[in-house]
Amino acid sequence: MQIYQNETNTFGSILELRSLSILLAIGAGAGLSLVGLFLQTIFSNPLASPFTLGISPIVSLIVSIFLIFIPTLGYFSIYWLYLVQFLVSMIAALGLLFWIQKINKNNGNATFIILIGVLLGSFSGAIQQIIEFNLSADLLKQNALWNLGNFQAFALWIPIAVLFIIIICSIFLKKMTYQANIFLLGIQYARNLGLDTNQFIKIIIFISSIITSVITITCGPIGFIGLMAPHISKIWLKSNNHKVVFLPTLLIGIFFCLFALWTSQLEFWNGSLSINIVLSIIGVPFTLFLLLKRN
Repeated sequence: MQIYQNETNTFGSILELRSLSILLAIGAGAGLSLVGLFLQTIFSNPLASPFTLGISPIVSLIVSIFLIFIPTLGYFSIYWLYLVQFLVSMIAALGLLFWIQKINKNNGNATFIILIGVLLGSFSGAIQQIIEFNLSADLLKQNALWNLGNFQAFALWIPIAVLFIIIICSIFLKKMTYQANIFLLGIQYARNLGLDTNQFIKIIIFISSIITSVITITCGPIGFIGLMAPHISKIWLKSNNHKVVFLPTLLIGIFFCLFALWTSQLEFWNGSLSINIVLSIIGVPFTLFLLLKRN
């Protein structure tokens, strides 16, 4: 009887953890896909996404830095640590996006912007490797697994907080679809129609920083979702209208994250595969397809 009860409790715990992972995957897929859609609009760059612009790698570097100080910050509650990580990451993401936007305004070269993102990603990766030399074995393993991307959550408040933030930000982005359509016509033409383009860009950057920060510090630097989902939606519907592609983009992002979560948990792997490995297998050929199609 005791064995049966233990097995039931174990099954219940596994089911609960899987449910939390599914909620996180839904939040990450929805948030990153919408961020990619609007970043591609304000930068006029089809390859713009939180990952390709270097935002996710920079936020992951900040999280790695926090890992060094975790032993000395043990007297703080997990809620305060999470909040501080989120605020610092959001400030860094804001600064980075505004800097990239300024470069994009002065330069206007789409390839140059992506090259900056690649360099930022390489730089943050190098600093992370230096940091890893100062981590204990447990923290080193935790940091490595986190950087590979995962949707694991061991407390209900984590996916609830993520979903709450994503829902609020998505509502604001939904209200910005009309302005985004005007912005697609060109900055000068949008200004002639009465759109305050500077304010529009600032709002999109602010919301994108919030979404990217909260997802990255929770799930790790998830790649390719913000790049693939908007393009698949536009190709499928043959439209750039944000009001038309908004919901399909969100749903496609959720689908890819849930698919990656399901694939990573298959018994075939004799363990858990990282989310980014699955997404890279899908995302790299798709990105090559976009590049070849664009050329």
